[in-house]
Amino acid sequence: LDAADLTATMAADANLAGASLVGARLERADFSRATLSNANLTGADLTSALFASASMQSAVLTGSICHDTNLSDAQLTSAQLNQADLTMCNLSGAKLGRANLSGANLTSAILEGATLKAANMTASILRDVNLSGCQLVSAQLGKADLTRANLT
Repeated sequence: LDAADLTATMAADANLAGASLVGARLERADFSRATLSNANLTGADLTSALFASASMQSAVLTGSICHDTNLSDAQLTSAQLNQADLTMCNLSGAKLGRANLSGANLTSAILEGATLKAANMTASILRDVNLSGCQLVSAQLGKADLTRANLT
C-alpha cells in the first residue's frame, strides 16, 4: 500500500498490523480503533484523519504529516514520530511511552492526559501546548521549544 491514495477511506476496526503505507495519502480517513502496530507510515499524509483509540505500538510515522489528526487515546508506545508534523494534532489520553518525538512539530497540539514516560522529545517544537496532566517521567526535553507551553 506504499504511496496509495486512501483519502477518506473508512477503515475503522481494520487490522493493518505490519502494513507498509510509506508515503500514503490518508487525509480524512477513519482508522478509529484500527490495529496498525508495527506499521510503516513514513512520510504519510494523515491530515484531518481519525485514529482515535487506534493500536499503533511501534508504528513508524517518521516525517509524517498529522495536521489536525485525531490520535486521542491511541496506543503509540515505542512509536517513531521523529520529524513528524503534529501541528494541532489531538493526542489527548494517548499512550506515548518510549515514543521517539525528536524534532517533531507539536505546535498547538492537544496533549492533556497523555502518557509520555521516557519519550524522546529532544529538539521538538512544543509551542502553545498544554502539558497539564501529562506523565512526563524520564521524558527527554533537551533543546525543545516550550514557548508559551503550560507545564503546570
